[in-house]
Amino acid sequence: MSLCKRLDENLWVIDLMFKNTPRAIASYLLIGSQEAVLIECGPSTTLHNLLEGIRELGIARDFISGVLVTHIHLDHAGSAGLLLQHLPNAKLYVHEIGAPHMSNPERLLASAKRVYGNAMEDLWGEVIPVEESRIVSLKDKDQLVMADRTIEILYTPGHASHHVTYIDRQSNTAFTGDVAGVRLNEMSAPLPPTPPPDLDLEKWRTSIKTIKSYKPSRLYLTHFGEFQDVDHHLDELERSLFDWRDYLLGKLDSKKEVNVPELARDLEAYALSKINMSPSTDPLIADTLRLISGYEMDVQGFLRYFYKQGYIQEVKATY
Repeated sequence: MSLCKRLDENLWVIDLMFKNTPRAIASYLLIGSQEAVLIECGPSTTLHNLLEGIRELGIARDFISGVLVTHIHLDHAGSAGLLLQHLPNAKLYVHEIGAPHMSNPERLLASAKRVYGNAMEDLWGEVIPVEESRIVSLKDKDQLVMADRTIEILYTPGHASHHVTYIDRQSNTAFTGDVAGVRLNEMSAPLPPTPPPDLDLEKWRTSIKTIKSYKPSRLYLTHFGEFQDVDHHLDELERSLFDWRDYLLGKLDSKKEVNVPELARDLEAYALSKINMSPSTDPLIADTLRLISGYEMDVQGFLRYFYKQGYIQEVKATY
C-alpha cells in the first residue's frame, strides 16, 4: 500500500501511519526544480514511514533542503533530530519561541512526560537535540523562497504559544498544523485539539481570523489532509472552541475535584454529537480521534486555561 498521495502539482502528502493507523499524522512534501521541502516530520516512531515515503516518491535525501514544522509538539516535530541525520543538506525551520527547545529538548520532554507518563516511548520514540547550526528561527510575516515558491510564515498561537501556519503564496494554500483543528474526511467539521499548557482561546480566535484574512483556497491539516470548505471549516472550529469552553465550565460547576477520564468521556460524546457522530456508531473515527489528540488531554488543557483565566479555583484532578 502506498504511503503517498498527490494533492497538487509537485505537492504530496505522506501518511506516516502513526500506530499503524491511516490518516492520523501527515507530512507534506513540496517538490521544486532545485530542492524539496518537508512540512511536518512527525514523531520518531514513524520516521521509517516518512523515509519510505520519500523513497517511494523517488526523492534523493540530499535533495531535501528544509524541514518546516508548525510547532514543536512531538507528533509534529519529535523526529526532527533523528531525521536530519538522514537529510545532509536540510535545516529545521521553527518559530523563534520553539527553536531553543529543539536544540535543548529537556524541558519539552519533561512537559510531555507529565502528560503522557509511561506511554512516552511507545508513542513518540527517541527525541534527540537538533544542532543549533541547523535551526532557522522564524518570525511572523517572514518569507521563505523554497521549492520554486514563496512560503509566508504566519504566527498563529492559541493551540501552542509557538505555533505557525505556512502559506504557499503561489497556490494560496495553508499548512495549518493544529491551529485549524483535527478533521477526518468523514467529519462534517473539525474538532479542536486543546492540550496543556498553552491553550488560549482568544489568541486562537485571532489566529483563525488571521488565516481567514488570506482567503486560502485549501487547508492542509496535519491531522489529516486537504479541505476546501475553508470558511465553513474555520467557522465551525471557532464555534467548537467556545462551545467546549461553555460545556466544560457547566460540568465543573464549582467542583473542587474532577475525575478527568469521566469528564473526557462526557466531552467525547458531546463533541461527536455536535458533528452527528458517536463513539458507538462511528468507532473507527472515534478511535482515530482519541489517538490523535485524546480527550483527557483536551480536558487538562481547558482546566489549566480556566485556572489561568480565573474562571475556576484550582481543582484536584483524579484519574
